[in-house]
Amino acid sequence: AGSFVMMTVLPSACLQLSCDLIVNGTHSLAMPNQTAPDWVFSLTEPERSEKLRYIQEFGSPNVFLQFQPHVSIAWGPDPVAVAAAVAALPQPMEEVTFQAEILALGSVGPHGTVLQHKNFAIYNMSLPHDEACRLMYFTPSSCNADMISNGGCVWCRVLGRPASCTTKFHARQLPPPPRGRPFHCDF
Repeated sequence: AGSFVMMTVLPSACLQLSCDLIVNGTHSLAMPNQTAPDWVFSLTEPERSEKLRYIQEFGSPNVFLQFQPHVSIAWGPDPVAVAAAVAALPQPMEEVTFQAEILALGSVGPHGTVLQHKNFAIYNMSLPHDEACRLMYFTPSSCNADMISNGGCVWCRVLGRPASCTTKFHARQLPPPPRGRPFHCDF
């Protein structure tokens, strides 16, 4: 599509639900009324109007029913060079199946590509909910400095257990006494 090279991802009900939950959960962070990308105006109705409405409301044309899952492979300023690079790829392309282990939410640049080191949050989907923080950090200072892994990490001391690093979400779920053990987390 233009100067982009994208690999289409087959949609599934689970992927659509995940997208919808993320859009709803991050709506307060959205910047509505963004300038519509040129490619939106080349679409036919009613798709064009729906994408323009989503840009006004959510800052993105590709949410809810207009979600079109893909993996961006490349972008280039010269459409002819991009088309030549795509033509040089072996055809037909081999179907690829994979399961994502990491989900990251981050800022994007002018071409929709995720900017390096501009993450809001990184979720390790292959580990139990608090394992990422526990396995990465062994001191209070390093643990408490991570504000993005699985929603942020925090050092906790629970009576009768070794102090350890856990996710802020998990720490907020610790039951207070008398149901649970006395604890202190570095919020």
